[in-house]
Amino acid sequence: IIVGTFEGSIYGGGASAIMAMFQVLAIVGLFCAWRERLIGAGLFGGLLLLTVLPLGLGETKVVLILIPVVLAFAFYDTVARRPLAFLGGALATVVVGAVLGYFYFLVQVSGEMSLAENLSDTFAYNFGQRGYYGTGVNRLTAVPYWFEQQSWAQPLRALFGWGLGSSYGADGRVPLAGHLFVAHAGQFIDLLATSLILWDFGVVGALLFFGMMVSGGFAAMRNLNEAQTAWDRTLCRILLGSLGASLLMSAYSASIIVLVSHSFILSLTLGLIAWRAR
Repeated sequence: IIVGTFEGSIYGGGASAIMAMFQVLAIVGLFCAWRERLIGAGLFGGLLLLTVLPLGLGETKVVLILIPVVLAFAFYDTVARRPLAFLGGALATVVVGAVLGYFYFLVQVSGEMSLAENLSDTFAYNFGQRGYYGTGVNRLTAVPYWFEQQSWAQPLRALFGWGLGSSYGADGRVPLAGHLFVAHAGQFIDLLATSLILWDFGVVGALLFFGMMVSGGFAAMRNLNEAQTAWDRTLCRILLGSLGASLLMSAYSASIIVLVSHSFILSLTLGLIAWRAR
């Protein structure tokens, strides 16, 4: 297997969603730099084209949601002043993303199923009754399944979890999976970062983890309000967008916990926010 910056798997595929997230952050960074007149329109257009085109080659449908979310976080002040303009921009982004998705479908999938079948299949394993891997939970049911398994007989487990690594099983592909992953065989309880944190660290751990990100977001907002230069404002907006991306991805996959590439992006984001605040 040949793997670049982002993790791959000997079973095929890799961390395409994190690569797409990184590309989206680069796109937003370019937009911020152009908006602050740090780069010209020609350079912005050329770099944007180079950054956007690869998104059409990857099966990363979350990009349709990721781009508006990152922009909303990065330009939260503009969104508050001009919400209708933002909604129009978000709609345009979704349309462009849909075109890129259709391009991917024509190139990669069209010989296997029709467009309607592809959309139906995507909905079924994300929001329907089918498990993400055919069985078990999906992105909509992973957290409710955790709540269903809690009991008043073991309140401490709900509060503090079962310990680091208890629910991790790498989709069943590691030789020594966590004991909870084995106990809930076929459920794939480590599908999302949100559910994984709840199983391993409980409600208290989840509050601490997401509280850290929310606190970082407020700090980044203060940094932006205090920023005096174009470079400073651009950096603050990119960091806000990065936090928004990580919050969204925590409900999309477990990458923020189990992949070094995503953990590095989050750590760098929080570190730069703290450095800028000082």
